[in-house]
Amino acid sequence: MAIVKRAILSDIHGNLEALEAVLDDARRQRIDEILCLGDVVTYGPNPRECLERAMCWPACLLGGDDLAVREVLAGQQPSRGPVERDARHAACAADQLRVGPPADVDRRTRFLNHLDATAIVDGMLFVHGSPRWTLDEHIFPEDVYNSLKIAKLFALIDRHCFHGKSHIPGVITADEKFYGPDDCGGRYRLSGEKALIDVGSVGQPRDGDHRACYVILDDEMVEFRRVEYPFEITHRKLETNS
Repeated sequence: MAIVKRAILSDIHGNLEALEAVLDDARRQRIDEILCLGDVVTYGPNPRECLERAMCWPACLLGGDDLAVREVLAGQQPSRGPVERDARHAACAADQLRVGPPADVDRRTRFLNHLDATAIVDGMLFVHGSPRWTLDEHIFPEDVYNSLKIAKLFALIDRHCFHGKSHIPGVITADEKFYGPDDCGGRYRLSGEKALIDVGSVGQPRDGDHRACYVILDDEMVEFRRVEYPFEITHRKLETNS
């Protein structure tokens, strides 16, 4: 059976420049398909354009910010992200998704409405947050010092779990070790042991490296990719829209 080479993206957050740079890099790496772990919209200046691209991918999961925008589009108050800033960003993203012909607006809304919170592909679990609380729970590198949390998370997975949300790429193993991309030379081979793999963030990295981050999964090898993009363009758009 042919091995499918996948690009796994997460936390795009409306950053079109970062997303386009990642997609260009993925094409150069001869990716077969793209799987997105959610939070396509909010915060960045181009949620509509990012969502339009996500609608073309084989799989895209629901993130907490995606849910908030979906609720705003339905005339509801966001059930997550009670901070006023988060609600404001969700409302701004919803306004942008309403731009254009009614058929396009309906297509975007239906896409958001049908996003699943989890996916299982080739025996691996894919979520936005964690296998315990798929939308709400962060998994941070320092969680390796929380044995109870790690034990509960690993009890919920059969093999490997890919996730986002924390915006900090790396791998946590069942023996409570964290390996960042620099710790493993940017590549981590999956074995028979369970692992939690954070794919990082395309549009809003929070690990001290401004470059967009995503991973390539090729057979049992996970490769962390960092991609330069013209972030000054994104910043100018944000300043103009603020």
